[in-house]
Amino acid sequence: MVSRELSLQAPYGGLLADGMGLGKTVQTIACMVGNPPTTDDIQRGITATLIVAPSSIISQWIEELTLHTEPKTFPKVLHYKSSMKIPASVLSDCDVVLTSYTEVMRQFPFPDKKARELIMQIGRDAWWKDAKEELGQFFKTHRGHQNPYY
Repeated sequence: MVSRELSLQAPYGGLLADGMGLGKTVQTIACMVGNPPTTDDIQRGITATLIVAPSSIISQWIEELTLHTEPKTFPKVLHYKSSMKIPASVLSDCDVVLTSYTEVMRQFPFPDKKARELIMQIGRDAWWKDAKEELGQFFKTHRGHQNPYY
């Protein structure tokens, strides 16, 4: 996880897929505490850790963060829900953002059958020009790297 977190090449961040009960949450929190944002990260506005998990365990994550870290370590922890209408500027200012897989999907204009047909006609780039207007606040936060589809 640390080598992915500190890599100079995408994809960034870690993926820990151990079995249930083997300490994934605590290991991830340790990685977060041991690798705070660098000066360069702070200058680029990249300071938050995003945790995407099943909605049923988000409250457990918050409890574990509270139990295993000092309050000053991650003072701004947010359980993100699109219904809260949180501006991108607030998301960018958080230390930890927790959200569910469903919330991430709701924020992205996934093409339905009609849109896929349109993509075949006009091309992905032309479709994306209009579709990106439908991005939720979650995808409007600063990303620190250039991607033509964001």
